[in-house]
Amino acid sequence: MGIGEGNAISSVSFGLFMLAGRSILVEGIKIPLKLFGIYKNIERLGDEAVKYIAKYEPEIEIKNNLLSNEEVRDWYIDSLSRKITEIIEGEGSLREKALKAFQLRNELKMQAREMMADIEKRDRLPDPETLKSYVEDKYSAGIVGDDLWRRMLESSRRSNKQVDDSLGKFNPYNSHK
Repeated sequence: MGIGEGNAISSVSFGLFMLAGRSILVEGIKIPLKLFGIYKNIERLGDEAVKYIAKYEPEIEIKNNLLSNEEVRDWYIDSLSRKITEIIEGEGSLREKALKAFQLRNELKMQAREMMADIEKRDRLPDPETLKSYVEDKYSAGIVGDDLWRRMLESSRRSNKQVDDSLGKFNPYNSHK
């Protein structure tokens, strides 16, 4: 039985990525195949993976290498919205949710950068804000306790409005900035 034939497939490894059921893992990032069309460019897809996707997911358009800045921004804004909302609506204290959202936002930011085809632009981007610098900044402004955690949680779905505007993108969570 070939790759992807039948229902017995649980996972198949292709070097830097692995098909796992109806998802694809690319260097540790899990992408559901039904959403894979958003990503269009996956770095270093092997021939077997391309054949599998072409046969079993024909609506997916595979381009070479990475994503345009606009495609990456779409992914980033969508991921912030969906994944941080899951944290906000999930279980846990305000502090736990805020810390989890802060960490996830930085992880999504780094994943987005890895998908950028514009390597020169990517290399000029500043490092994500650290928890220490965020907390110090808020403390110096007199924001402490639950107010700090609430601000952290609320800001976690926001993206850089200037970057969004320059790419013609809109993040509804930026309107509160």
